[in-house]
Amino acid sequence: MVNYYEVLEVSPRASQAVIRAAYKSLMQRYHPDKNNGDVDIAKQAILVGTAYEVLSNAESRAAYDVEINLMGSKKSNSAPIQEREAKPLVEVSETKNNFLTFFFILAGLLFLAIVINSQDKVRKEKQQEAQRIADMEYVKQAEADYAKEDLKSRTIENFAQDLYVKLYQPYGETVGHIIKIPKITIIVGSSDKERVIEYVKNNRPRLNQKLISTLVLLGDGKYSQLIKIDGEHYLRRLIQNDLNNEIGIDSILNYSGSDSRGVVDVLLPMSFSVHDTTN
Repeated sequence: MVNYYEVLEVSPRASQAVIRAAYKSLMQRYHPDKNNGDVDIAKQAILVGTAYEVLSNAESRAAYDVEINLMGSKKSNSAPIQEREAKPLVEVSETKNNFLTFFFILAGLLFLAIVINSQDKVRKEKQQEAQRIADMEYVKQAEADYAKEDLKSRTIENFAQDLYVKLYQPYGETVGHIIKIPKITIIVGSSDKERVIEYVKNNRPRLNQKLISTLVLLGDGKYSQLIKIDGEHYLRRLIQNDLNNEIGIDSILNYSGSDSRGVVDVLLPMSFSVHDTTN
């Protein structure tokens, strides 16, 4: 019989939150898209899904626990009779004719039982607290791993590289400044991310050229915006709006949460530079 707790790599006492977090983490690990169609990985993903389906439901989990406990009990009872009979027996000698001696023995045993019970209670409380802390840490780590994988899946590295944009002075063909952008990375929202990523990748050259045209149309008059303290933020917002306009999404109405659509952030890992050509 398959032990679903071992499949999900959790304790039989694990909470629903831990089981859910373990399932998400393992499905990220065994996702078919990340393992090039590996048959064994696919079977393991199916097994993880089955284990989660049983253990995430209170009724099915209770029935499963009864079944697995019965299996464990049968294994224990199947031990050779000689081994069970070989266990040492504790013989307690009581003095029937001395009531006082019997009383003190009984009182001592009762006191010992109380002490042992108290110590056992303290030990269990410490174990439960340690388990609770471990569960919380496990959930936090699983959530952090899931968030990291999710962000990675929504990131398009090297959307554009080595952009060289000329800013012309007003009413003329004289280049006033040149913008150099070594690298642009974009992050898309989780809503409809597959469609957006596919669109961006399939139309990358056209989107790059459109972005250059948008920057050229700024003209040299916007040079002052780019050299301000928040010049990078201005440029990133400009690129985001331009891409979302091409995708068909209004950046102003959109928000940058995990459920947002289109391009939600633009990164300039190597920043950018503006060069004066008039000197």
